[in-house]
Amino acid sequence: MFCQQTAEVTRVEIAKGVLQFVFGHLSDSSTKLSALLRKPCKVTVTDDWIDAEGNYYPDSVVQMDANSLFNGTAAGIAVHRATALYTHSKDLISVPRWMLTGETAPRALLFHEMAHAAANEPDTDHRPQWHKEMNRLWKAQAPINLHDVTLGFTGHELVTKYGVGTEFWEGL
Repeated sequence: MFCQQTAEVTRVEIAKGVLQFVFGHLSDSSTKLSALLRKPCKVTVTDDWIDAEGNYYPDSVVQMDANSLFNGTAAGIAVHRATALYTHSKDLISVPRWMLTGETAPRALLFHEMAHAAANEPDTDHRPQWHKEMNRLWKAQAPINLHDVTLGFTGHELVTKYGVGTEFWEGL
């Protein structure tokens, strides 16, 4: 497995440290956003490609498939583009480097994964507590991606029970 950057941090240090890593500076808005976080956890910035065993690989060792931008091989091992992930058993947010571009998207991505940490629903993603946390962040004007919680913009089935426009969401 290739090198990853991992840090044990407190709730406020997550926001300040990760946002500083992502944006290279702390603005007043990113400092205010740190107050929205509920649960301390670890944050890892990974390489961009992952295999079936969970090992990460940098772009430099990946040969992309001719017909796909998202699949390839690294030293003969099948790999695909890594995505952001919260792992309950490790209390760890993993974010691949390729997702840390721009400004709004990385913030929304981090809040999405941090909502998983706060929800503490390890058996199924995007259950009621996760939607409740996303709603709380939205009401606090955190830069969440509303596509994650809106029917028609996500294929996640639980958005029909808990997402924007449902009785659950409106009752929060």
